[in-house]
Amino acid sequence: MNIFSGKGILIISSLWATMLLGTSCSHEPTQAELRDQRLFERAKEAYEFCYPMLANYRTLFTSALDPKRHAAFDPAINQLWISPPDSMWTTPPFLDQNHDTPYSGAWLFLGNEPMVLKLPKMEPNRYFSCQLIDFFTYNFAYLGTRESGNQGGTYLITGPGQSVDDPQNYDRIIRCETLFAFLIIRTEAFSDEDLSRVQTLQSSVELLPYSTFTRSEKPVATRTLLEKVLPYDEKLSQSPAFIRYANAMISWQPIHPDDQPVIDSMAAIGIGPEQPFLLEPDDPDWKTIQLGIDSAMASIREKAALVDQRINGWDIPFSQGPRSNFGKNYLLRSALAYEDLYGTNHQDAMSPTALVDKDGKPLTGRYSYQIVLDSLTTPPVDYFWSISAYRASDGQMEDNPIHRFRISSRDALEPSKDGRIRILLQHATPPPALLQNWLPIPEGSFFITMRLYGPDRPALDGRWQPAPIAKVKPSKTDPNPR
Repeated sequence: MNIFSGKGILIISSLWATMLLGTSCSHEPTQAELRDQRLFERAKEAYEFCYPMLANYRTLFTSALDPKRHAAFDPAINQLWISPPDSMWTTPPFLDQNHDTPYSGAWLFLGNEPMVLKLPKMEPNRYFSCQLIDFFTYNFAYLGTRESGNQGGTYLITGPGQSVDDPQNYDRIIRCETLFAFLIIRTEAFSDEDLSRVQTLQSSVELLPYSTFTRSEKPVATRTLLEKVLPYDEKLSQSPAFIRYANAMISWQPIHPDDQPVIDSMAAIGIGPEQPFLLEPDDPDWKTIQLGIDSAMASIREKAALVDQRINGWDIPFSQGPRSNFGKNYLLRSALAYEDLYGTNHQDAMSPTALVDKDGKPLTGRYSYQIVLDSLTTPPVDYFWSISAYRASDGQMEDNPIHRFRISSRDALEPSKDGRIRILLQHATPPPALLQNWLPIPEGSFFITMRLYGPDRPALDGRWQPAPIAKVKPSKTDPNPR
């Protein structure tokens, strides 16, 4: 039995003294043992609460604050980054690679004044979205084709407790409960030939401090968080030293009333706004807190493995969303941050993923497969859908002879005589008659991601089911046909 799942969690809670002290559980626990049990439980609870913030801070530090950050995506805070001109399909290391919507975005610091986001007018048939994520990893707002349309607009993003004197000057005022927010912009590219237009649109987005937009006096900086940023260290974040990060991050925004009880509870292990971290590795409490962290991570991984729904071999992810979607279910929030950090709200886009065929066998380029789309299995969307293949080893796309990385409803797919569309998944180049519907796949193990942009109600309520991936014959590259 996995000691970190189901009844195992209860066992570990009651046997903590045996693990730590080698004592028997047949006697009444001492006051010291009861204290350590409470410490273990508080540490587990605290890590389940803090994990999304730690994951978010890892991205913030490595992408925007670390002097050694990725060369292609190195924006300053409150400055937009866009895809590099010479490689529009380059994907930031913290986002999933796709050939549908080149990324742009920004890290926002709202501690001193609001930020103004100006969006350009776009073609009516071009999908785009602006996803706004707070520091807890809640999706607190969306803009774009579905939410606000393609006509462009001016939007004010405010931090905690901020207000302005000119609300009439904005199409919408968006309030963020945290000082840091992450903006991810996805702009559809119809083809490689359309990439220059996409970059023009990306470059037309403006992000301005409120004082710059209104030509008013710049406020005196009351928040100097960026001057005392803690370097992110993966090992420290998974040890009791995570408390140092937690104490800093909790102080970055007002405590939400829903979170106050867990914040109060975490004080038992030294967590609180701007509290010092004094624990040392040789302190007996270090081991107890580490056990709580390990138990929390086991629970997070177990929950992450259960949140997706498997249908016809496809894993349908759980929808991200605002705080109201989660309530006080911090374990669910952590599981989604672990499984799909910065995942989308399903109303805007959803991404089923398949690692196996309809018989439950792992997908491999040694075989050929097909996906058959008909009136029941064609993805129901308001905008468009796509299907892409990725190497299982590193989650990256693989180049191919025709440089095709997706099949999409934007393509001129050829129906069969029965009216259905058969998408061929194969590593080897097929005969010319099959090229139009061919999605090249890696030679080794791979997985498929289907993206639905603007999914319709049948996809959102579960009535639609994705078509299974069926093996049709051994690939010509298979040296051992079966």
